[in-house]
Amino acid sequence: TTKPRSGRKLFEQVMKDAFPFARNPTEFRHQVTFLSKEMQQDTDGEEDYVYSKEDLALILRSLYTLLGFMNMPLWSGSPAYQHFIGTASCLTRLKRPAKEVALGLLHGIYVQSWHPDLKTIPTDECQRRSLLKSVLGSELEKHIFYESGVFGNGPQQ
Repeated sequence: TTKPRSGRKLFEQVMKDAFPFARNPTEFRHQVTFLSKEMQQDTDGEEDYVYSKEDLALILRSLYTLLGFMNMPLWSGSPAYQHFIGTASCLTRLKRPAKEVALGLLHGIYVQSWHPDLKTIPTDECQRRSLLKSVLGSELEKHIFYESGVFGNGPQQ
């Protein structure tokens, strides 16, 4: 039998003993990295992970965008990012596609205040969309813009 990597062992311990959903970036990175399809090794001794390297790149780019862009005040005594990470963590536990997990991380990006160093005007939709496109790419930004319209973002008519 193959011995689990130390990161895998830590992830299993967190899932066993800790809060069932990630609450911070470190827990979330471990969750998406080490989540396997069956939570056990296949018969050939290889892990069968839910997310490919490309999926992980998409999810982690979204996580780092969340952390870098949003000026996150405390909500009810907790950092605001915990809500967005918790949403993505739930989607991860449900083994949803990487694009949905990325949307879970960034579903409030257009209605939150952004870090002052980004020098964006909150009401300038084009400026904000352009900046996000430069980081996330057009396809993911468009997905976030149109699929997270619960709070009135999306095409302004």
